Amino acid sequence: MLVKTGVVAVDPALSDLAGWYLYLWGPWFIAGGLAFAGAAHRCTSGTAMSSAR
Repeated sequence: MLVKTGVVAVDPALSDLAGWYLYLWGPWFIAGGLAFAGAAHRCTSGTAMSSAR
């Protein structure tokens, strides 16, 4: 996002790659990180263990 807004400068050849990554892969990595955080929270809070019984 910083490259697309112009805050960080990169080689012009990488500018198109930054846009492709931002719109295609970025949301999937954020969703995966949120899913992992939710699973870790559920596992450490004991909710997963109590619902399995």
